[in-house]
Amino acid sequence: MSQSEQKVLAVVSIMGFVLNIVLGMLGTIAEENSKFQLVSWRLGDTSAVMASLAASRYVALRGFHVASTGLILLGIVHGISAAGSGIEQLYLDSVSLALPMVPALILISWCGLFPKWSRVTGLLLIPLWIVMYYRVVFAGLSWMHVTTYLSFLLTGLLELIWGILIWRDYKSAITNQTPQK
Repeated sequence: MSQSEQKVLAVVSIMGFVLNIVLGMLGTIAEENSKFQLVSWRLGDTSAVMASLAASRYVALRGFHVASTGLILLGIVHGISAAGSGIEQLYLDSVSLALPMVPALILISWCGLFPKWSRVTGLLLIPLWIVMYYRVVFAGLSWMHVTTYLSFLLTGLLELIWGILIWRDYKSAITNQTPQK
C-alpha cells in the first residue's frame, strides 16, 4: 500500500473519531429523543464506523491482525448503535451493542502500536459496558443513565486517543522511513 493511502487511513481514523465525539456530545446535550439528538448520534456512530474500519486496515498493515479484528468488531458495534438511533426514538434493542463491545475491547488490547496504558484503559471499560447492559436488560431500568453516558463518552475518548496514536505512528514511520507491512 502506498504511503498516501496509509496517510488517508490515518486521517480518516482520527477525523472519524473526532466527529463521533463531537456529534455524540451534541446529541447528549440535546433534548431527549429529539430528532437533533437521534440524528447527531447516528451521524457520530456512522463516523465511528468509518474510523474503526480505517484504523483496522492501518493496524493490520502494521502487522497487528488480532487488534485489527477488534477494530472491525468496534465498527460493527457502532453500526448497531447507529441502527438503534431511530428517527422518532432510541430503540431499546440497541443496548445489545454492549455484548460485542466486550470482545472488541479485548482484541484491540493486543495492538502493539498503542501504549500499554491505553490498552489497559480499554479493558477497564469492560465492566462499565456490562453494568450498562445489565441495568437495561435484566433490571429493566432506563437506557438514559450515567452508566450509558460514561460508557459511550469514555470509549469515544479512548477511540480518539487511538486515532491520535495511529496518526503519530504514521508520522513517525514516514519521518524514520520505517518500512511498513
